[in-house]
Amino acid sequence: MLLNRDDHLNEHSRKHLGHIRTAAEDIAQIVARMGQFYRRRAGTEHSRLVNPNRVADEVIDLTRPRWQDIPQGRGIVVKVKQDYEESVPDLYCNETEFREALTNLVLNAVDALPTGA
Repeated sequence: MLLNRDDHLNEHSRKHLGHIRTAAEDIAQIVARMGQFYRRRAGTEHSRLVNPNRVADEVIDLTRPRWQDIPQGRGIVVKVKQDYEESVPDLYCNETEFREALTNLVLNAVDALPTGA
């Protein structure tokens, strides 16, 4: 509101208020997406028992180009260590959404480690 109404702000203040507005808009988008995640499920969306270790293996294979092949082309080595608990129970969930969540975790981790450390 200050940006829209106050013509007496200096450029430094306008810049910082712009950053605050951008952060607030980003937070609003994140909250909206979280609301979609927790929304009530329609009858057409199927949940079933899913083995989390199997899905994790699939995600590692599906994301391999992003965490192995592309970084190796730049001389960066990213390794994925698979250390699963054998007795993990199956999860009752939507497998596609679970796979998407794990994929996002892997890709975010790769982005957070640009040097492969």
